[in-house]
Amino acid sequence: MIKILLSGYSGFPMSKSAASEKQKLIAKALSLEPKIEVEILNYISYNDFKYDKKGVFDGVRYRLMCIFSKYPNNKILKLLNLIYGYLNEYIYVIFSSYDYLIISSRNSIYIIIHIIIAKFRNKKVSLTIVEDYKSMNLSTSKISQIKFQIYHKYVLKYIDGVFPISSLITQDLVKVNKKLPF
Repeated sequence: MIKILLSGYSGFPMSKSAASEKQKLIAKALSLEPKIEVEILNYISYNDFKYDKKGVFDGVRYRLMCIFSKYPNNKILKLLNLIYGYLNEYIYVIFSSYDYLIISSRNSIYIIIHIIIAKFRNKKVSLTIVEDYKSMNLSTSKISQIKFQIYHKYVLKYIDGVFPISSLITQDLVKVNKKLPF
């Protein structure tokens, strides 16, 4: 049995967004193979109602890693929920039995931590890319520039594969890493 974790998402299964739908379709497609088990990890929920922390939705297993499934109104609770969700997801990935991790995120630091965990555990990590990183991060702040450098110098060099949404994105990725499997 091959186990695949999908991470970097928020709100599945209750969030009605393109990202959530994409996540569900990837999981369902992979699950068509009887020897593949898929689980979606949500580090945070941005929903306005409470739902189960783990379960099956439309044939797809999911696990919510944060404290609250309903988005808290209090700023401190929001921050605690987010931090707990990230840490809980990393701990789960460190100790869980899986073969592949597919990440959908533009957060360079989040991705790098998952790459480090995967390399330490000798697991494969792929990234879904649906938009050009630079065009979606227009901030000129120092932190944004650092994240951009991390993304291009490290994420795209050490990731094991990508699922690009278009040939244009594929062309940009090849410029950074010619050996990157698509």
